[in-house]
Amino acid sequence: MDCQHIVFYGTLQTECDKFRELELDRHLVFVSDCFFRGDLFDIEDTRSGHNYPAMIDGKGMVKGQLFHIREPSFLHAADLYEGIRPGDTPAQSDYRREILRLAKPEIDAWVYIYNQSVADCLKIDGGDWLAHIEEKSGLQGAGRKQG
Repeated sequence: MDCQHIVFYGTLQTECDKFRELELDRHLVFVSDCFFRGDLFDIEDTRSGHNYPAMIDGKGMVKGQLFHIREPSFLHAADLYEGIRPGDTPAQSDYRREILRLAKPEIDAWVYIYNQSVADCLKIDGGDWLAHIEEKSGLQGAGRKQG
């Protein structure tokens, strides 16, 4: 594994329930908040009734959290969580994982980039998923830890 860092900018950040439920602290070490180029969108999943973030290449700035990967095998599990299946062509997956150079800190890290159209999706001005969810619905039911 040539890149030992990964960025999460949505529901897998430390403040979110999924971070705890998936026990990500067993596989990752939090390094710092980070920023990188891209545009962030709010995707509504009509099947589950939940929303999730999608980052695409763009001129904006996205805020995320940078982690050091303890075990290289974690990337396979993360790919499966993000809907990237072995043998799929890139067009068959909602996301693709690429190494990006972060703006702050200046380091290379794996980032999941949305692979589908965002034509009918809400662009998140400011590129901060957690701030967007808090503004949109407060802390209740927003996927953040309660209490």
